[in-house]
Amino acid sequence: LPQIFLPFDSTSLPRRDSDAPVPESTSLTLGEMIRRGQVVWGTPRVTWNFYNEKQYWRVVAKIERRFFCRSIAYPTPMEWCTMFVETMDELQPKLNFLYKKIDTADLYGGEDEWVKERTIISDFPATQLQSTTQDYASGANDHESEHIRQSNDYIARAKELDDYTDPDKQMVDACEPLFTCLYSVNMNI
Repeated sequence: LPQIFLPFDSTSLPRRDSDAPVPESTSLTLGEMIRRGQVVWGTPRVTWNFYNEKQYWRVVAKIERRFFCRSIAYPTPMEWCTMFVETMDELQPKLNFLYKKIDTADLYGGEDEWVKERTIISDFPATQLQSTTQDYASGANDHESEHIRQSNDYIARAKELDDYTDPDKQMVDACEPLFTCLYSVNMNI
């Protein structure tokens, strides 16, 4: 039988410099850049002004999962890293408010009504709540109340959850233009 597939010898391929342009006949994926050390998460080259460290590593994991096999849309890794940081820095300030709301567990605000209630009967106006409006010769009754109302409207909350988009996902979606629309497959046979 004739040998259809010849063994592949990777030593004959030229080595890529970390910031050398990618030849037009090949592509460079995010996964290749990570494996070669061209993208090292946590270094200034690929670190943006993140909300907190936990958010940074969570977004990095999501970016790797989605784009690991996707080819970069820039000629050099350095250009890609620069555009990546710029893209993330543009989006992060818009999402900081949402991250802060998530951290305080006050995402939808809720309804609160604060009213204090108490009754004070006094013949001495100095002890009254509204003592500035009373003369010193009269007694008075003051009234103050406190009510707390929390919203438990399930239907309204369900609609809000349908409209909700995870801020991490918004950041990952913003990275889409940094990659080509084709997936790369590396077959070492």
